[in-house]
Amino acid sequence: MAYIQLRVPQEIADAVARRELSQTELVGLVRQHYSQTLPQNRVIDPQSADNGAIRTQEQWSSYFNEAGKPMISAPNIYQAGKTATDKVLASLRRDFNESWLVSSTRISYGDDLSGKIMHNHGSRVVKPSQIDVKVIPVYDDTPLAKALQSDDGIAYLHSLFDTADEPQDITRTLENLSKRGADRIALWTPDQDSRNSYSERAVRFGGGGGRFHVDGGLFGGGSGRSRGVSIKSAKPTRKK
Repeated sequence: MAYIQLRVPQEIADAVARRELSQTELVGLVRQHYSQTLPQNRVIDPQSADNGAIRTQEQWSSYFNEAGKPMISAPNIYQAGKTATDKVLASLRRDFNESWLVSSTRISYGDDLSGKIMHNHGSRVVKPSQIDVKVIPVYDDTPLAKALQSDDGIAYLHSLFDTADEPQDITRTLENLSKRGADRIALWTPDQDSRNSYSERAVRFGGGGGRFHVDGGLFGGGSGRSRGVSIKSAKPTRKK
């Protein structure tokens, strides 16, 4: 007989043992837990949101909250370089080239080179996640290859894209995403004085001038297009 094997979180099991939860509460908590922890596929919308409208990160965050769906994050954009169809990639590249693509990823810079990277900033649809980064290097039109030569640069890109990929895999993924060679992919982050003046920055992606820019320095009136993301939970493993 086939059945689905799910492991109940220990804190829920303890509460059940103490008879602190009703059956209805138990079902609700288990459903909520596994909706957040089961493997999920994030499918990027095939077209720009709101007919290619231009907004800031905060404005887009409000827009997608009202629409009831997540806003695209830097990890979603990175994964598109691995798994998106040719049609979706071509559409993303149009956004890169004709405007900017604003993500839900935000960087909070510290009073030194440390910082925090938050994905799904401001979302009420999915839970935002935060990663502490010891060093976010200063990048001023810095080539991707140069950034990947340092441990700090690799750690930053791992956090930015929520990946553990090797440098060569990061390069291949961004090349495929942007249809630009590694020598045409540039990174941007503010210097320390700018970080001290404006510590909160949105992350966006653009391909102006025949290049591809990974920009961690957007603030103020900067804006661009954006996209929503559909979430599809993977089915739990069935055992006999």
